[in-house]
Amino acid sequence: MRFRREKGRLGIEKSSSKVHMVEIESIGGGFKVLQYAVIEYLPDGERWAVAQVKEALAKKRFRAKIARAALSGPTLHHRIIPLPPMTTREMDVVVQREVRREMVSSAERFAYDFQIIGESEEPALKRSEGPLALAVTEAERVELLAGGVKRREVLVATAPRRMAEAQRAFAEQCGLRLESLTTIPLTLVNLLQSMESVTAQRGIGFLYLRQHAGHLVIVNRGRFRFSREFPLGEKVQEEGLAGSEIGQEVGQTLVDELR
Repeated sequence: MRFRREKGRLGIEKSSSKVHMVEIESIGGGFKVLQYAVIEYLPDGERWAVAQVKEALAKKRFRAKIARAALSGPTLHHRIIPLPPMTTREMDVVVQREVRREMVSSAERFAYDFQIIGESEEPALKRSEGPLALAVTEAERVELLAGGVKRREVLVATAPRRMAEAQRAFAEQCGLRLESLTTIPLTLVNLLQSMESVTAQRGIGFLYLRQHAGHLVIVNRGRFRFSREFPLGEKVQEEGLAGSEIGQEVGQTLVDELR
């Protein structure tokens, strides 16, 4: 979900029991929320959810007809891969290749999205190491073997294609044109990158929790660090509390980032 400087876009997230809707406009270095709503429904009540979304649109509480949707849930996966400098189109080809390689043993098809979150310097690699396969040219392979190469850190999200298609169908039933489809963590990173007041900070953290896992985004003087997904124990899920898993992950990530 790309937060461009424009009006008339509706952010929407549909889970198994809720629909979150938000309409925003850009103001200065940030965004203003115009409307926000949460529609709850039973697992077999999707028709009712569609009717409620249409009602909200008809009453002009939400004026946007073009939607950007975000997926969430335990079937989503996020990871960071380092890539050499390249165009967005080339990056899309490489990411697609990596996703296909990872999912070769799965009978299910997957959709994906990605976001550049920072840069890193790679140490020299051995000729037998897998990351050399990501090099696009022979010159890049030579650089990787020599070490000290600047790499772009790319956050990649994958989701079952059936999940993405269901979200697109839901938007169409609601009378919305789905412009883009991504995940909540990618949306958060993209939003924070567009806010100058955030990117200038040193060591500021943003925590996103969902039912089964948590994500942590650290911003350190313009550099983003996306922590690995960390599972939430049953006690945390049942009580809705920030348990030891969260504290350990936040603490370790801050230590790694700010040392």
